[in-house]
Amino acid sequence: MYAAEDQIIKHIIMKGIKDTEMMSFEKEFNFTDQIADDLVAYIRSHQQPIDTVSISKVEGEPLVFVYESAHDLGTTIDRLRDSASAYNFRVYPSRTLFEGLGELSANDEKQVVIHSCNFKNMQKFLKLDPGLGVILLCRATVIEGDDGKVKIYLENYMHAIERFNNDQISINAKELINSMKEMVEEAVW
Repeated sequence: MYAAEDQIIKHIIMKGIKDTEMMSFEKEFNFTDQIADDLVAYIRSHQQPIDTVSISKVEGEPLVFVYESAHDLGTTIDRLRDSASAYNFRVYPSRTLFEGLGELSANDEKQVVIHSCNFKNMQKFLKLDPGLGVILLCRATVIEGDDGKVKIYLENYMHAIERFNNDQISINAKELINSMKEMVEEAVW
């Protein structure tokens, strides 16, 4: 609620959200601007002050899941890409972590980001809240350390998802994260 301005809430009430259950109240119930403004004010009256909003559902959860691979960098990347495909994720071309941010160094080749997307999951999320499209492209970062050990870093999206304050989104996110964790665990063995 804090991220949505009154004008956005009013627009959603009046126009609805295409391809979702959120209908246009302007069309269905002949809402006027005044009725929509009153409804926005009513919705805002139930909003808790920001300092009392609980985000403790993810307390104790790591920001990033870290996995150590039993394979070298190239094999780990290949296995991760294959595993992502097996879990119905569309895998995009890999790139180095700092690609496009200046001149590449020798270490940059040892830091690779693999982007993937499960469009079935994305469609479920976008129907619940179109704003989720910003964070839904899944990323796994594969880094070979100076000691030769290869680690995979996987973002825990629950920390970002909780800001949407929607139980259904949280449930779907947990399912997505669990499938991503399984995908990575399969790749590191």
